[in-house]
Amino acid sequence: MNNICKLVIISTIVVSCTRNDEAERIALFACLEKGETISKLISSSKVKKISKAFTNTPNIDYLVEIMDEEVMKHESYILNGPNIFYNPYGDEYIYTIYASKWIDNGTDWGLNDYLFVIQLAFKYDEDSKKISVENSRILKDHIGFKKWWYSFMRSYNEKGCRRNLWAETYNLIPPPPPPPTIEDWISVR
Repeated sequence: MNNICKLVIISTIVVSCTRNDEAERIALFACLEKGETISKLISSSKVKKISKAFTNTPNIDYLVEIMDEEVMKHESYILNGPNIFYNPYGDEYIYTIYASKWIDNGTDWGLNDYLFVIQLAFKYDEDSKKISVENSRILKDHIGFKKWWYSFMRSYNEKGCRRNLWAETYNLIPPPPPPPTIEDWISVR
């Protein structure tokens, strides 16, 4: 009888973990897809759709202005690839979009000139299967870029951000960390 109880408990734990893993996989890929859709709107300069998606976001005018003037195309700025991590403090998925231009400084990593950085905080509702944008911000200045860069770099090392777990479990290899704007960012906080 004791063995039957142990077997039931172990089975319950295994089924519970499998459901949680599946729920996380569904939420992760839904949020990733939503972020990629927004990235495509930005790269194709769909100004009206972007304005609707970011109604209460500071600096949205700056982003619309860049897209209207096609600054990204003229000055060879490119959007980064899909980049998502988990924020355990807010129980949300953070999707980051940034436009940058690589600067050769004689090293393999180089430096980056950032035009803008967009951070989207997604929440996934398991019952309705809907994604909501809980928070979004557009950064466009040196101070904002520096704070973002440090927090973003930490996401590569913190286990709670799940980058390594997702890489191993779902083969979702995160892109390399972005280069800093100036070399001082690496050594000075």
